Amino acid sequence: MIIVPLDGSSLAESVLPATARLARKIGGTVKVFHVIEKDAPEKVHGQAHLTRPDEAEKYLASVVSGPVFDGIPVTAHVHETGVRDVWQSISDHAEELNADLIVMCTHGSTGLRNLLVGSIAQQVISLSSTPVMLVNPSMKKLGAGLNFENFLIPLDGDPDHEHALRFATGLALSCNAKLRLLVAIPRFGTMSGELTIVNRYLPGTTSRMMDMLVPEA
Repeated sequence: MIIVPLDGSSLAESVLPATARLARKIGGTVKVFHVIEKDAPEKVHGQAHLTRPDEAEKYLASVVSGPVFDGIPVTAHVHETGVRDVWQSISDHAEELNADLIVMCTHGSTGLRNLLVGSIAQQVISLSSTPVMLVNPSMKKLGAGLNFENFLIPLDGDPDHEHALRFATGLALSCNAKLRLLVAIPRFGTMSGELTIVNRYLPGTTSRMMDMLVPEA
């Protein structure tokens, strides 16, 4: 099951074409849901915020019946009890529903924290044990054309980061896709931390270190 948190904004809805495409690819089901937020702002992303269960249910019903999910098993749910931590509720719902994937927009809240990923999405990623797929809003028009035929997995040698391989492998098998593993070797101009200091005073040593990293990778 793929679950999609929606706040009623067109920005949050930008994930729907990619979600539908993936659901069709793997033969999956989708659940869209909305969490009623306590003391919620009047607007979210410049649009009216859904603060009442009845209006949220009406909104989700329109999403479910929309053409984007044509032929896909999709249901809706409204968490009617107001919560202050929306991200916690999203994480809890994913675990309760035994969801396989959470799909969210990269910009999940307002404010400066929203410049890169969005505070809600960041919190869900850090709290949830369910994999999260982030979709850039610019992909709304392109989402329906996604083929999910190639998956890129960046690795850095940290065993903790290799946990993503298990999920990626399962998803690739479901999509009949290829996995491409990537290890990026820093260049002299892109080094950070201790390597920058070593390169400044011992450029020859740094060059040999970079050469050693390639076969190790």
